[in-house]
Amino acid sequence: MRNIILGLSCATLTIINLAKVVASESVDFHPFTAYDTTTAPSYLQFSADTLTISSLKTADDGGFGRVASLDVIESGKHYWEVEVECGPDSKGFQVGVAAPGWLGESGDPNFDSIWVLLSDGLRKMHGLNREPLGDAQTLKGDILRIALDMDSNLIYFALNGAWLGEADPAIGKNHAYMDVSDRVSAFYASGNRECAPLTTRTNFGQSEFSYPVPTGFYKGYCSQGNCAVSAINFDIDNSTSLAALTDGLLVIRHLFGFTGDTLIASATDTSAIRNSAADISDYLTAAESELDIDGSGDVTALTDGLLLIRYLFGFSGDSLTSGAVGTSATRTTSAEIEDYIKARVPGS
Repeated sequence: MRNIILGLSCATLTIINLAKVVASESVDFHPFTAYDTTTAPSYLQFSADTLTISSLKTADDGGFGRVASLDVIESGKHYWEVEVECGPDSKGFQVGVAAPGWLGESGDPNFDSIWVLLSDGLRKMHGLNREPLGDAQTLKGDILRIALDMDSNLIYFALNGAWLGEADPAIGKNHAYMDVSDRVSAFYASGNRECAPLTTRTNFGQSEFSYPVPTGFYKGYCSQGNCAVSAINFDIDNSTSLAALTDGLLVIRHLFGFTGDTLIASATDTSAIRNSAADISDYLTAAESELDIDGSGDVTALTDGLLLIRYLFGFSGDSLTSGAVGTSATRTTSAEIEDYIKARVPGS
């Protein structure tokens, strides 16, 4: 089969202060959000852009300091990251979302309006119910990741490269919660015991993310709904590496109509996270329009699939495109094809 395959011929500049996010003229980036420090207790200390937070509580103080973002979102798929700058801490912090009214008139939180991940032991919490999603303590340099699908009221959490609970936000698999309120803000809470202070840094999209944004999600917490959306990632089996005889073969088999075991047989990496035929089919079907590598308007195995697998084998120039570009293609040169694929390769 290998021989047969080889032989076939926005932005806005963002200005953030302690009270608001303001957008200037449209260029390539869009405004995201910041924390509303007016709701935070004095022992939570914020950087000028509000995104670095230090908890100055001591072990004897008890409780958590809590804060929500300035902007409420009601629709769309959003993504952000929180980096840990001290750890482990047996009290730790919480990241997630909260519905309006999460802070009661008495000043105590309404836990039924909060959906979060606890850094201490990687437990999820809604109401007062805590359930494990992992068993690790977060350490200095770790990244907690949040994917929020407001179109389906779903939220997912990850530690570094691994989505917790074997989740896969790109295909809507194994969400942490499925009952997120119709209107929410980003939420953060922190206390500390071992860390003095416990410090974290939130990236709502103001800078490059540490990990790939799930396919179909905004590249950030997109309060105005006009941010760039993450394109398909050609790491089809989600193994963190690309190869012709795994990812490329999965695409070409999918486009030939293979399903079930015939789709995935000997075509997933040993480290693949997305490794079932159903998950791979769902992923490729959801992103099928982006498999139109030559921009012809048609997605076929012997054009788009062949271009990808040749690229992953290292072909370039005429050997990449020869006999593999559709007659109505809008991307016809090797350079155009390579640029399109590179933009969908993690880390490129």
